[in-house]
Amino acid sequence: MIEWEKIVSKNYETNGEFDYVNYIDLQEGFAHLLNEYNVVKAQLLKLSFVVDENIIEELRGKGYRIDTSSKSKYIESLNSALHRSDNIISRIKIKKSEINSLIEDERTDDKPTFDSIVALVSMYLGFPIPDDIGLARFNEYKKLIKKKVNNKAA
Repeated sequence: MIEWEKIVSKNYETNGEFDYVNYIDLQEGFAHLLNEYNVVKAQLLKLSFVVDENIIEELRGKGYRIDTSSKSKYIESLNSALHRSDNIISRIKIKKSEINSLIEDERTDDKPTFDSIVALVSMYLGFPIPDDIGLARFNEYKKLIKKKVNNKAA
């Protein structure tokens, strides 16, 4: 795991939220589906030029039926498999929608945490930001400072 991923993950563990883990899982699922779509389409394209028994067996293992009994059945089964592979796009769109939904939930989630309350009180009372603050409280200070700057600019 990359260092910043460890920091963010630790932050979520501290706050009792695991949206980061869900986000990573969704991203990995999305990437897997994109990979699957590209591989299947490439394999089917190759089969339209040359009969490759290894690829046919691999596609059969994924649930695609490639009929090699005659030339017409072979072409028909390839067309059917190409059409069926488009179903992966639907799954990709669903996964993308789940990712967008999670991101939107994060943007609209304004549950006050202990760290956000402490940061807010400290800012308004004019206390200096301590050197040894945790990541969660640091993030809350960042949000407050950003709001303050945006309010002054407006």
